[in-house]
Amino acid sequence: MDANMSVVQISIFSNSNSSEALEVEVEGETKKLMFVPPGSTTNLIGKGITSVKIVTQGNELSYVEGKYVISTTLQLIKNG
Repeated sequence: MDANMSVVQISIFSNSNSSEALEVEVEGETKKLMFVPPGSTTNLIGKGITSVKIVTQGNELSYVEGKYVISTTLQLIKNG
C-alpha cells in the first residue's frame, strides 16, 4: 500500500538531572530548532519532516538524559 506522510508530531522530554538544555534541529519543509530545558517537555507538529538531530554542543562534563516520541499520520494513496 502506498502512503504519504502528512503530519508529524515530535515530543522531547529532558530529565531534570540534565546539566544543560537539549537543542534539537528538525529538518522538513522548513528548518526548526527546539530548545528543551532540563525538567521540561517540548512538542512540535510539522509537515514534510525528513530528519531530527541533536545539535547541542557539550563538553566532557555535560550530562543530558531524556526521552522522545515521534508520531506520524499517513495519508493512504488509492491505486486505480
